[in-house]
Amino acid sequence: MKYPSFFLLLSLISSLTPAVAEPEKGIYVFPQAAIADYSNISELEADPLIGVGVGYRFMGPFAVELVYLTGDSNIETADVGSADVEIWNIRSLVYFLESDRLPPFASLGVGIQDIDLPDVGSESQVNAGLGLRWNILDNLDARASFNFYDGQKFGDLKRSLSLGLHYQFGRTAVQQVVRTESVDSDNDGVIDSQDVCLGTRVGVEVDIRGCARPADTTGHFR
Repeated sequence: MKYPSFFLLLSLISSLTPAVAEPEKGIYVFPQAAIADYSNISELEADPLIGVGVGYRFMGPFAVELVYLTGDSNIETADVGSADVEIWNIRSLVYFLESDRLPPFASLGVGIQDIDLPDVGSESQVNAGLGLRWNILDNLDARASFNFYDGQKFGDLKRSLSLGLHYQFGRTAVQQVVRTESVDSDNDGVIDSQDVCLGTRVGVEVDIRGCARPADTTGHFR
């Protein structure tokens, strides 16, 4: 993967992000389980990992988070045996095309992967991925992400698919309502979510649907 190109992709994605009246700014945590997939020349089988992450969502589409995953992966060439795997990552996230229930995101980061094999050990890596959250409760989302890894020395770890929960501290039902608060872009007294005729000219009398009232023969509105 060409990571400079991924930086350009992140910039493009951020330009597609609509303005959110009140983003879910603040600290969050996300426990997760993941399946790690290794390179074709690795001695390790694809096995589950568990971990946790903590992050901070800034005002607007950006967030930053620290992620830790760990587990045992079986060794393909041995009848019995496994290797300890530990992964630390720090990532920047950008959300795009957000809706109230489905905020997708892209990520790019750096980290360290430690695989307890004689010829592997610790190495630095860069990683990139795509993910999706979907709202369950006021402050709780389900979360899925797919990440690619590029180790700088051995490169055993290649991909991971993770599933988990995303808990946002301080987000309440009131804040959820604020995110979708009434917006009346044409100032006709009818909010956009209920306005059938968006873009009504200023000063035109409208009905409850936001559409101009028909004029009668005397030139007055009915």
